[in-house]
Amino acid sequence: MSQQHMWLSELNNREALLEQEAKDYYWKECGHEGEVKFSQISQRESAASWEWVFDLRLQTKAGEIQLDAVLICEVGWICFEVKNYRAAYQFSDKKLTVNGIVQFHDVFKQVERSRSIFEQVARQCSALRELQYYVVSINEEDTVNIEEGVSDIPYLKNAKLLQFYRDLRFECERLANLQAVFNRDFRDEAMKLRAMHKIDNRRYSLSEERFINLKKGLYCERCREFNLEVTRYYIICKECGFCEGKEKATLRLICALGILLPYEGLNPYKAWQLSGGMLNVYSIIKVMNKHFIRNSTKHSYKNNNLSFKDQFSHNIFHYKDKDSPHKIR
Repeated sequence: MSQQHMWLSELNNREALLEQEAKDYYWKECGHEGEVKFSQISQRESAASWEWVFDLRLQTKAGEIQLDAVLICEVGWICFEVKNYRAAYQFSDKKLTVNGIVQFHDVFKQVERSRSIFEQVARQCSALRELQYYVVSINEEDTVNIEEGVSDIPYLKNAKLLQFYRDLRFECERLANLQAVFNRDFRDEAMKLRAMHKIDNRRYSLSEERFINLKKGLYCERCREFNLEVTRYYIICKECGFCEGKEKATLRLICALGILLPYEGLNPYKAWQLSGGMLNVYSIIKVMNKHFIRNSTKHSYKNNNLSFKDQFSHNIFHYKDKDSPHKIR
């Protein structure tokens, strides 16, 4: 998930999205949901020898491209552009209409441009391997209609995806049995490709005025409601009953502050402001001392610009989450 997506998501949780930001967030959520769904299906259906590279951003002389997924297997390199369309899409007469309205953004032209650029990258990483490109509609609701001849890039719908993988596994086994040279480890090729990934360094931040006017407080990790009770060791949601360890909830708040203000260090007082006074500033400092590196100014801590999930999802906390407040009484 990009920093922009995390930033928009946090603003959405705090009901602070502007009109254009709300549209951007909707499309980011659609895209991310589709990519996650595709990743789950693909990894479940993969053969043991296959190597996947997801969410790849490449910078070349011809421009920058973003690839949702690249599969490296016996057949060659297979690139997937995943679309999670939620409206009625019609591709015909070289025009794209969405719910009957003509659109100027041509998905297939975008994909064809990415394919031509990626061919150059593939030649750098792998000798003479076949390169295939597919556009995938991952939404289970069949809302896309494409006339023949719109593009030479194959189009896969969600309903055909499992059959596609079954046929691909069969073809890979056939090639592996045909020539031993194909029966090899593809991890080196995948590592070369991952090494070319360009980190998106763009950062989105809040003005001081927007931060002051932001909805303050802790919100429930499960239902995103702000109606919480703070106890000594737990944060209890009065809406769904979910109980979250206080240390973990404090860490989520600190990470949210880092995403909202990526160019600033993690300031305990600003974290206290963001909590709406629900947390004690000294308990925030205690958590920061335990999990973050103090800056040389001693008034703030290093901001890694990462979400709680990316930084602390594997941590084991003493006070574990509970489904009901009755389990902590």
